[in-house]
Amino acid sequence: VSFYDEKAEDADEYFESANEPLAGAVAPQPKLVNNKPMKKKAKNKGAPKQPAANTKFNFGNKLPKQTNAPPANPIQAKMLAKQKKAEEDRKKKEAAQRKRQKEEEEKKQSGGGKSGGGDSTDYVWLCHLDADSGDVFYEKITDGTTQWDRPSEPVKPHWLAHKDGESGELYFENIDTGVTSWDKPDEFSDPDEKWIARKDGDSGDYYYENIQTQQTQWETPTCFEEKVPEQEWLRHFDP
Repeated sequence: VSFYDEKAEDADEYFESANEPLAGAVAPQPKLVNNKPMKKKAKNKGAPKQPAANTKFNFGNKLPKQTNAPPANPIQAKMLAKQKKAEEDRKKKEAAQRKRQKEEEEKKQSGGGKSGGGDSTDYVWLCHLDADSGDVFYEKITDGTTQWDRPSEPVKPHWLAHKDGESGELYFENIDTGVTSWDKPDEFSDPDEKWIARKDGDSGDYYYENIQTQQTQWETPTCFEEKVPEQEWLRHFDP
């Protein structure tokens, strides 16, 4: 008689297979991109230590010092340069106006007691030529105010030197009255008002002042140079 029971063996295999996990029932362990298993984070052993009450912090002391400033915005730099130039031009213009006013006052004081042939008119206004429009405007000597309308008070003549296209000589125009003349006045300027020519009272010669730099010189500027007349040659025979 055999004691081997096939049904009992099948039952044992069935129950043993029940302890094995089914396919896909257990998730794989997560891995990193390099296929290495992730390490478990270490648990905090305790709270961080608090600094002492008298602890001093010097943040940034060990950082290297910055010697070069960051690059400036080119548009902003251009605007600042333009504003600076405009401010310098304004100061130069104000200085030139103050100098002209001072000269006018000195002329009034020196010529106020004269009688006879000298021009003792007390001028109240100066006239200038606007570079953009080409029109004449007027400036009050006392306070520097300007206006387009011709004032009723006396206006100092302002002569401009122009070069004649045919002869190359200078002729002069009074921009206040429009009168022109070939005779040199005692004071005149170029059309751009960069130079002023004044007649020296002692020598009778003209000296020239740069309005922008306020420097004077005896040498004639290019804008006042006249064409030198051609010399005539005579033919002679050697005896």
